[in-house]
Amino acid sequence: MAVALASACLPYAWMVARSWQEPFISFYGPIADWDAFWHYLGRTGYAEGDVNPIAGWSDRFAFLNWFSQQVFWQLTPLGFALALLGLFALLRRRRLAETSGAALVFLGNSLALLLLEFEFDFHRSAIFRPYSLVCYGLMALWFATGPGIACAAALTGGGLCAWAVWMHWPLNDRADSDFTARYAQTMFALLPENAMLLTHGDVATSVLGYQRFVAGQRPDVELLNLLGLVYGNRLYDPRLADARRLELVCRHIAAVERPIFYIADDEDFPHGYGIRHHGFLKEATTAIAPGALQLAYSPVTAEYFEELLQRRPSDGWERYLQITLLHDYRQFLGYVVLLGDPNLLPLTERQRTLADGSYSSLVGMAEVLLKYGDAAHWPRIGEWLGKAEALLDPTFERWRRARFHHLNGVLLGRQGHEAAAMRAFRRSFEIYPDPTNLAKEALEIHGVKPGG
Repeated sequence: MAVALASACLPYAWMVARSWQEPFISFYGPIADWDAFWHYLGRTGYAEGDVNPIAGWSDRFAFLNWFSQQVFWQLTPLGFALALLGLFALLRRRRLAETSGAALVFLGNSLALLLLEFEFDFHRSAIFRPYSLVCYGLMALWFATGPGIACAAALTGGGLCAWAVWMHWPLNDRADSDFTARYAQTMFALLPENAMLLTHGDVATSVLGYQRFVAGQRPDVELLNLLGLVYGNRLYDPRLADARRLELVCRHIAAVERPIFYIADDEDFPHGYGIRHHGFLKEATTAIAPGALQLAYSPVTAEYFEELLQRRPSDGWERYLQITLLHDYRQFLGYVVLLGDPNLLPLTERQRTLADGSYSSLVGMAEVLLKYGDAAHWPRIGEWLGKAEALLDPTFERWRRARFHHLNGVLLGRQGHEAAAMRAFRRSFEIYPDPTNLAKEALEIHGVKPGG
C-alpha cells in the first residue's frame, strides 16, 4: 500500500522539482509553496471554464457523444472490438486489480469529467482532447491482451495502423501549413525596432511565443504576457488580482522607453494611454490624448485580413484562430466607418466589401457603431446585422450567437420597436442564459423577467 501511494505521488513530486529547474516556458512558474501547488492541483486557473452557470445536461450529452465517437474510431471499429475482447479476457482471468485500476483511470479521464459544469462546443473539444489520450492508451493495452487476442492483434495491428495513417494523413500532414507562421510574420512586421508586445490569450501567447523564443524571430522585441503566464520573463505572480497586475504592468510601461504594443481587448487592458489601432495590434501611446483613438492603416494588415477571409481552416484550432483574428480587424473596420476618415474609407473599401461574407466581421463592425455611433449609423448597422443573420452558424459558441440577438435588440430598441427588441433580448437570453449576457440587464430595465 505504501509503495502504491508513493508511486502515485511521484508524478506530483516530479512536477514540483521540474518547476524549479526554471525552464523559460513554464505556465505558472516555480511551485514555491503549498498555495502554488494547490493552484496547480486544484485547477484554480481553470475554475471559470470548469464551472459555467449555463452548462446543463445538453452539454454533458454533447461531450459523451463526442467522446464516444473518439473512442470508437481511435483504433478503428475492428480495433475497438478487439480492445473490448481484451478487457473481457482480463476479467475472465480474474485480473481484478489490473482491470479495476485501469477502469478507474479510464473513467477518471472520461465519465468523471461530467462532474464538471462546463459548456461544451467545438472549442471545448480541443481543451478536453488531452484527457482522452489516457483512455486511448488503455484501449491499446486491452487491444493486445488475452489468450488468442494477442495473436489476432499482431496479425491485424499492422493493417489497422496502415489504414489509420492512410485515412488521416491528409488532415494531419501539416508540412505545407503556414497558418501560424503567417500570423507571426504579419504581427512582427507591424512592430518597429525594439518594441514591447503584450499578449493576452492562447493564440497570441503560444504562436508568437514560439516564433520569438524558440525560432528566434525578432530578438529585439520584448514579449510579455499580460496575465504573467507561460513566459519566464513574467513581471508578477499570475495569481495576483487583476487590479494589481494592471498596476504593475503600467508601472513597467512607464519605466521603459520603447514602443508599447498589445493584443487584447480594451476591457482586458484599460491602460489609460492613447490608443493607436493598427488593425491586429494596438499601440499604447502618449503622443495622443489619454483615451483617444487614432487609426493606422497598413497594406500588410489589409492583405492579411483578405487572406484570413479566404482560408479554409483544417481543424477546430485553426477555426478558432481565424475567428479570433477576424475579431481584431473587424473592430478596426468599424472604427473606420465610425470616424468617416476620408483617407481611410477608400483604402479599406475592398476589405469592408469582403467582410460582407464574414459573420464575425459583420457583427464586429456593427458592435462598434452601436457602441459609439448615432442615429445616422442605424441603416448601416441594420444592413450588417441582416447579412450576419444569414451567416449564423449553429456550431458557433452560444455566447457568440446570443451576442447577435442582443445587438439586434439594441438597434430595434433605439429605432423605437420595443416589442421586437424585447423578443430579440429574450432570444439572446434563451440561447445563453448567463448573468453576464447583457440581454438580461436590458430585459430587467424594461421590467421583463429573463426566462419568464
